[in-house]
Amino acid sequence: MWNEANKGECFFIAYNGELKRIISVAAITVRYQNKVLCESKQVFVTGETNVRPKDAAITEKMLCSENSNTAFRRALLEEMQELSQEFGPEWVNEKKENPVVILVL
Repeated sequence: MWNEANKGECFFIAYNGELKRIISVAAITVRYQNKVLCESKQVFVTGETNVRPKDAAITEKMLCSENSNTAFRRALLEEMQELSQEFGPEWVNEKKENPVVILVL
């Protein structure tokens, strides 16, 4: 939790005599025809993975200083970078200000 607070991913409040951790999460569903882009796993810096439930929405813990559009963009960019690593760079335009997915179906 201390690392989360230092990175600006959460803050703490006193509530009913207890210290509560407050976070905001952005969740986005990307649909194309009858297909949905899902987040299959979370990979930590340590290399550990957290497998997501089937059909999990793309989620990102928001920074305290950012709005939801910025968090959505960051979440999509992370997923697109994973697709690029798995399927090749032609899937992703890696300009951070405009992530674009090129799907070949």
